[in-house]
Amino acid sequence: MSTPVITVDVDTTVYDVANIMKDNNIGCVVVVEKDSKPLGIVTERDLVINIVAKNLKPKDVLVRDIMSTKLVTISPTATLMDAAKKMAEKNVKRLPVVEGEKLLGIITVSDIAKISPKILPVKITSNCLGSLISCIVALSTYICSNVTSGYDFATSSTTSLHS
Repeated sequence: MSTPVITVDVDTTVYDVANIMKDNNIGCVVVVEKDSKPLGIVTERDLVINIVAKNLKPKDVLVRDIMSTKLVTISPTATLMDAAKKMAEKNVKRLPVVEGEKLLGIITVSDIAKISPKILPVKITSNCLGSLISCIVALSTYICSNVTSGYDFATSSTTSLHS
């Protein structure tokens, strides 16, 4: 899980969001209310589809107009397998970690890829992006169907799912 989560409010311009993402080397920001309650998410894909592909001016568009509002979240007590399953089922690459209405962190496909070698002995030998993506998909599928231990986001440790 990554913390702190970079957040913005609904009145932030897309231009500012793109620069926040660039400056922080991240692929998304979580959109929150004034009380930090998560409302949605803006991803790189949202910027491409809603701004670049439509040739809109990022300084003229607000986050509220492009954010994904069907926010898929996960509990801090979830395991790595729970996160991988949810990502696969919901076809998302990022899961804000939420307890009640409080945003605690975010788990991404990249986080799973970083943690997975601790659970499974996986060696990626190709520099090809397509191969890397295939490996991540295969690893996520393997984790969802075969792994008997998971990663507990609350304790940052591997825990047995059968205990």
